[in-house]
Amino acid sequence: MVESAFVIMMLSLVLFGMFQVVLMLHAEQVQHWAVFAAARSRVVGFNDAVVQKSWVIGNILNSGAMLTPQQGLTEIAQTGVEVDSIPLFLQSAGTVDELSPQFDYADWRHLPSLPPFTDMDLYTAEIQENHPMRVAQLFPFLAASFGRTNLVMQSTVTLENHFPFYLQVQ
Repeated sequence: MVESAFVIMMLSLVLFGMFQVVLMLHAEQVQHWAVFAAARSRVVGFNDAVVQKSWVIGNILNSGAMLTPQQGLTEIAQTGVEVDSIPLFLQSAGTVDELSPQFDYADWRHLPSLPPFTDMDLYTAEIQENHPMRVAQLFPFLAASFGRTNLVMQSTVTLENHFPFYLQVQ
């Protein structure tokens, strides 16, 4: 019985650790996509509000629980609300902060801001985000094995500035 208890503890440590590593890799890929979407919005000439909206929409999967328009939904119901709300959110006037009562997530307030736009031929968006390791936060023995409860993710995207071409600006 004692040996079984040790084996079960070690096995659960390994399984939860693998689960946390997969979640970390997923969060990193989501952040890379969000940075690319925001940088792409910037280089084709969208205004700052649309670029910020692209950034936060790209980070929905890393943003925790939905706060508005509805809370406590099943995953399927939440997906339905998101499918209806995201286009309205992107098309609406105003910034992300002004629209948060209409569409908001728990971790959107902790997202770093994007670098400012320059008129150069290349736009580089470099983002460093402190992302919570939720499984490690739930299990102290797992947090001790990782040595931390937050993951610092860094993404860099460099794109050519094409908005003069799209807008026929000379």
